[in-house]
Amino acid sequence: MGQFEEYSAIYDLLYKDKDYAGEVSYINQILENLGKSKSRLLDAGCGTGKHSGLLADLGYSVCGLDRSDAMLEIARKHHGDKISFFSADIRDFNLNMEFDVVISLFHVISYQITNEDVNRTFQSVYKHLKKGGFFLFDCWYG
Repeated sequence: MGQFEEYSAIYDLLYKDKDYAGEVSYINQILENLGKSKSRLLDAGCGTGKHSGLLADLGYSVCGLDRSDAMLEIARKHHGDKISFFSADIRDFNLNMEFDVVISLFHVISYQITNEDVNRTFQSVYKHLKKGGFFLFDCWYG
């Protein structure tokens, strides 16, 4: 996790031109089409909380999850008044909560480098989804 701790200090600077608002608008459109608008949502791999904050502003009840305490410190500083953030690994987290939607954006899934990691991630997400819930994620392909 050391690389994420150092990375957190410059993360928002590196991605200052990233179109978070456009991405959240797209996610919101998908969720509206699925009948999950303004639902209870977990942002798994939330980083500094940019997507989480924008989704909360749209009326979603958001929780964030990340394994980097340094990233979460930044997220809490900016969004802690409206979002609960949890420190945990996406592969084996247990929040004792259920969500209508779990999202995992900006290639968090790509950090799962073995089939076992991917399977464990899907199992952890599944046990946190309400019946009829959705898991939306992206990954980089190169």
